[in-house]
Amino acid sequence: MRLDSLERLVSSADFSTFRQIALTCLEERGFMPSLTDGPHDGGADFLSYVLAPGTTKFVVQISVEKNWQSKLRKDAAKAKRKLGAEILLFVSTRTITQAAFQEVADDLQRTLNVQAQKMDAKDIASLAERKGFTPKILESLGISVPTVTPKPFERPDLRRNLAYACAFFGTDAQAFRATVIENAAIAVVFAAGGSSLRTTIADRVSLSLGLASSQVSQVNSAIDRMLQDGRLSGKNGIVTLDGTTKSNWASMSAIQQKDRFDLDRQLDALLAPHLVDAARRKDVLGAIVEDLGALWLDTGRATSNALGDAESAWLSHDGLRSRIRHLDALLDTLGVIDRASREKLLGDLSGIAAGSPLGRALIAGEVFINLVSLNTPHVLQAFGGGKRLVALLDTSVAMPLLCSLLYTAAAQQFFVAAKHAYEQLVAHRASMVLPRDYLEEVASHLREAYAYKEIVELDPDLRASQNAFVAHYAALRAAEGEKAESYSSYLAGLGFAEAMANSDRDVVRDILMNKLQRLFTGYGIETNNLPASASSLKRAQEAFAFAMKERGDEGRPPILIRHDVVTVGWLLDRGADADATYLLCTWDKLHPYVQVHEEANWDVLDPVALGDVLSLAAPEGEEVKIVAPTVVALMLSVEAEQKGAAVWDDLVRIEKEGLHDARLRHAAREFKKDWVERAAKEKRSRDLQKEWEAWKVAHLPKSSD
Repeated sequence: MRLDSLERLVSSADFSTFRQIALTCLEERGFMPSLTDGPHDGGADFLSYVLAPGTTKFVVQISVEKNWQSKLRKDAAKAKRKLGAEILLFVSTRTITQAAFQEVADDLQRTLNVQAQKMDAKDIASLAERKGFTPKILESLGISVPTVTPKPFERPDLRRNLAYACAFFGTDAQAFRATVIENAAIAVVFAAGGSSLRTTIADRVSLSLGLASSQVSQVNSAIDRMLQDGRLSGKNGIVTLDGTTKSNWASMSAIQQKDRFDLDRQLDALLAPHLVDAARRKDVLGAIVEDLGALWLDTGRATSNALGDAESAWLSHDGLRSRIRHLDALLDTLGVIDRASREKLLGDLSGIAAGSPLGRALIAGEVFINLVSLNTPHVLQAFGGGKRLVALLDTSVAMPLLCSLLYTAAAQQFFVAAKHAYEQLVAHRASMVLPRDYLEEVASHLREAYAYKEIVELDPDLRASQNAFVAHYAALRAAEGEKAESYSSYLAGLGFAEAMANSDRDVVRDILMNKLQRLFTGYGIETNNLPASASSLKRAQEAFAFAMKERGDEGRPPILIRHDVVTVGWLLDRGADADATYLLCTWDKLHPYVQVHEEANWDVLDPVALGDVLSLAAPEGEEVKIVAPTVVALMLSVEAEQKGAAVWDDLVRIEKEGLHDARLRHAAREFKKDWVERAAKEKRSRDLQKEWEAWKVAHLPKSSD
């Protein structure tokens, strides 16, 4: 995410503004207008420059056009024809990958004998930071950079500014601890007006980051490194920022204020249809921003907790739910927004929280700040040690992922999260493996999905079914209406043909496993057997037995336990593999418990945390994307549906002959409604199967002999 905000601002500039930015960059690089042609258009909309003290001329073309390839080709031909140019510097507001540019440049060299060079938005942002002229860029964009003056020390403000800086300047996932502490030291000196006592820096950094006394030496080491590389200078115990660093941090503060202004404007537009009174809207806006600020911090903590202790990450998710519920309660107090509109508004606010430049920066920075006090997670060690990253996907992740890849990601938490994790794994070139035991579970769920054929369009609550295939189709049907394909056609796309309905279950399962394997392989996901040694299998069995007893989860089906034991046994055998880092992506709460208590050398992450963590360590050119607040908001939006879907899932299991009869379906629908309403009032547990059988006797006509 290096200089993402500045790059974004440069990319949004109009031609007049961008022309001024381009001229500033050319001047800072030492380019001078040509003595022969001068800085005029030469009849071809070009600027002509020379790099002193040389005499080789080159022409510059400034462009804000989206289709840069076509523009570059036309400009190169025109520059060659009218000016005889052999070197063309193409300055663009786009962010152009080097590989894509090189392809066009090579072609121009062959066909026109024109050497093309580029300076895109990313190059401009990087150049401005390196040479310290970011304030000039911002002034061209109409953003004033505040004068650096001493401010009173406030721990929350320092932490927020530090979090933003970690994202703004880029915190390397391989060396996050050193760069966070360096940024914290600079933040202290900057807040003091550019100079501060060394002892004060150490004290305030330690306080802001919550460092243990044994870690204070890391602060002094960071100060020494920056004194050596020139970012700081020191004399008589006073440390001072160099001009470039001071300029960059002042620019960062200006962009942070701009991001906050843009966020306020975006939120105001979102609230305007619901609150016409501007004064009241302003008060509500302030409260919402306060809630979003807390949500950003909690999201960062939840993500870092997932890396530090997978088991406690679930408690962090509970914290996020509380934050979003508080935001929901705030919207409810307005009294002018109906429930459906409020749910949509809550989803939009959660999306803004995670997607706004300010939100993404503060979440990303908070993650790295929290990781300073933890051991380096295995997944981050992989990036620093040049290891392969191998991700095992369990059934709970593989099913919604396949649905999302084969069709589209429905607006439901499991599908959004799975697709997010997959995209980040692909971006990091990680190996993805679906253990064959879990492939068997996927095939079984697909076979069982057919039993919902008569009811899948009957009730929107089925969007929250525990069967991912049912939930996905119900969500697509709700979104697309009559345009959605039939359920039979949907299942056929996954490999289940209606002719299989009455065939032997084991035969159907094996056929489906082969078909599903081909689908997963097509998306780069291997489906392998995971052989494990007898000793590791025994250790895994003991670990799961202990974990299930401790967590009161002893009712888990034996076949699922066997599959999990094999997977963990295989992971235990990988402990000596120095060339790869392993992680298990799952929603299952038992795996984090086992991982923590076994002190395992692999990570266990749910797809939300995995996607967000990998996004924070994104390869250059990849945009940071955080989905935790969005996913938690989606979880809250389907809480009521989950209660109804659970009833349908039980009824499908009970009625082994299916719900083919229209009268039986009607009775089931009324029973579900009654059950959910009574469950909300009665806290005692009830036997659903027993009450369903009684309901059928009372509500279905008796058959005549």
